Amino acid sequence: MTIKLERHWSRRSAVVAPEGMVVCSQPLAVAAGLDVLRRGGNAVDAAVAAAAVLTVVEPMSTGLGGDAFGLFYRADTQDVSALNGSGRAPRGLAELAKRRGWRTMPLDGVSSLTVPGLVDGWGECLRRHGSWSWDRVLQPAIDYAERGFPLTPTTAQLWQRAAGKLGRDPDSRRCYLPRSGAPGPGASFVNRSLGRTLRRLAEKGPRELYEGELARDLVASLKKKGGVLAEEDLAAHRCEWTEPLRSSYRSHEVLVPPPNGQGLIALVALKLLEQFDLSRLRHHSVTHLHRLIEAVKIGFSFGEAYIADPGSVSAAGELLRELAATAPRIRPRQARSVNVPISAPATVYVAVADPRGNLVSFINSIFKHFGSGVTAGSTGIVMNNRASGFSLTPGHPNVLEAGKRPFHTIVPAMMFRNRRPWAVLGVVGGSMQPQGLAQVISNLVDFGMDPQSALDAPRFRFLGGLRVALEETFPRGLGRQLRALGHRAAEGMSSLKVGAGQLIVREGDAYWGASDSRRDGIATGF
Repeated sequence: MTIKLERHWSRRSAVVAPEGMVVCSQPLAVAAGLDVLRRGGNAVDAAVAAAAVLTVVEPMSTGLGGDAFGLFYRADTQDVSALNGSGRAPRGLAELAKRRGWRTMPLDGVSSLTVPGLVDGWGECLRRHGSWSWDRVLQPAIDYAERGFPLTPTTAQLWQRAAGKLGRDPDSRRCYLPRSGAPGPGASFVNRSLGRTLRRLAEKGPRELYEGELARDLVASLKKKGGVLAEEDLAAHRCEWTEPLRSSYRSHEVLVPPPNGQGLIALVALKLLEQFDLSRLRHHSVTHLHRLIEAVKIGFSFGEAYIADPGSVSAAGELLRELAATAPRIRPRQARSVNVPISAPATVYVAVADPRGNLVSFINSIFKHFGSGVTAGSTGIVMNNRASGFSLTPGHPNVLEAGKRPFHTIVPAMMFRNRRPWAVLGVVGGSMQPQGLAQVISNLVDFGMDPQSALDAPRFRFLGGLRVALEETFPRGLGRQLRALGHRAAEGMSSLKVGAGQLIVREGDAYWGASDSRRDGIATGF
């Protein structure tokens, strides 16, 4: 396939560069990653440096108290490894849920968190694939935390929306609501608490968060607030390297991490879409949208039933083959109802390509905006609320158990064409991630869109049952046509609620990069 030059839905061009490229939702993080590449670092060094800066400049979406998943292509060995950097439930959490008689997991607060896997994940990435030292990679993030940075417009808006949650925790209020309010766009924000923690990690290494004095400080501060996270929970944590889950889509191969991530949903949806020649349909006609929506629904139904800690489900490859064979067919003129939990958390995604041909698809998250809303004492670390992803239904694969990893929303993706790496991409936004990926991949493969147009094209969001929302950029009237097929379709959803993607495609002798216009990011190369 050759990328078409027509811009379709986008008013700006994709960025084209011959050597290397970094793409994410914050220009300062992109600049940090690109500087690493220019100084001789590889794609993994650049990805971790950018991700670390994001914990400072986009703290509502990611942080040291969060988790990470990644896909890493090595040009020298021509293989792809998948990182599962998600944390496990504290050992005392299941007993607490039983004692308090919970029917559902808390959505925030000190009882909604799991062991943070992100820092160990960074360390593992650098140990296995990196070329720079740990302390050198963290230095740009330390600089921004200690010296300050100006807030971008979307970051400021989302920060302000989370002010109520932050205000309920005294440490969060003190660290993230200076002068009793969220900082506004363009305002400079200094995070000395987080800067001290990052400097401490740079000096001591990533295991300081799990076995050092920092681990003890973190546990002590959370216990004062009623938390059950123990030093033993942190010390036992180790990230896991796995084989990616692979599936074909037309002439391409799509790779995602296996469960407990929800990439399986996207692969099932794409496999169902292969029933149809979408390229013969008018893009975003009612027939086109109906088929996409129904494929996504069926994907979610299987995800709800099967995605859990890898120890609780069958081998991912076998599972995908089984689901592809047993999935119901899409009804051409009738919507089906699928009742599944739908979430809208905060996440960051980083795509990197380096001059050696290495590629990184890296995603970091603390789940909801500012995670649990709880900051661990004076560390500046906001803890995730990933335990809210567990089920409390006895016998369910994703039921809460001590030391278990929950259903996880974050999905980095990679694509191969003709057995060669072709694209790295991700779409953030909780349950928007797999359905956003399916829509973007279809835009690329079925309609030959350039990367920027593939991201900027209007998106729908499946909301559970028969409900689906159309982004405000869709032409009016499509909702009425979808309702005629049985969808409970609503028009005018804010563009902030349909996720945001980043994308790098290798086409010809160049990298083509794009950053979703719905956020503050950029794609930059050299």
